[in-house]
Amino acid sequence: MSNQSSLSFGFNSGSGGGGGGGGTLTSVAAGTGIVCTPDPITATGSVALGTTNGLVSIFDGGSGPQATLSGATGTVPIYDPTTFPSTTFTMVQKGRAFFSISDAGANERLGVGGVGTHDLFSVTATISTNCATGGIFVSSLLGNGILNQTYTPDVASIVCNGSLQSQVWTTPDFRAGNNTSGPSGPSIDYIQVSYVIGGVASGKVQFTDLTINVTQFSD
Repeated sequence: MSNQSSLSFGFNSGSGGGGGGGGTLTSVAAGTGIVCTPDPITATGSVALGTTNGLVSIFDGGSGPQATLSGATGTVPIYDPTTFPSTTFTMVQKGRAFFSISDAGANERLGVGGVGTHDLFSVTATISTNCATGGIFVSSLLGNGILNQTYTPDVASIVCNGSLQSQVWTTPDFRAGNNTSGPSGPSIDYIQVSYVIGGVASGKVQFTDLTINVTQFSD
């Protein structure tokens, strides 16, 4: 994706002319998304739109809500939909990249939007459980669209013993468009964690970390 282009405007100190009086320029400073050359402009310079290159949008899931292991399969909740704004996650949405979460029972999803081809992604997740003795717990992190990558856990499964244990999921940093999908939007580009437990299905499960960084590329 090429840099955004814009018109530049010259500024000169001194008296204004024409139709309604004059004034003296003292200083023009750059605001968000604006580039002044020089910054600030005190005499002659130019003003242009900036680019999103290098801006980072961050989703930090923190410790999500606990779900009760009441069956052999299920999904891991990302947030508590009864509390808004959420107190369990934070989002820093700079530039064009943003996050979208949905809580609909089987659709505990975290999606991304405003993404451009070549934007750089970093994704990690930690799934924790204190499942009771006698069971085997396996979680699965799956992505769709541009987030359809290979996510690898540090341990293949958890032998339940009643203590708090975790699986940490990671994937090498990747760029949007490095698979067969181009950026679409949060309804297509999302991740979701499900679990399977054999034996005694009791205890709790939750995210104790879920982090996505999107570094935006524009030139």
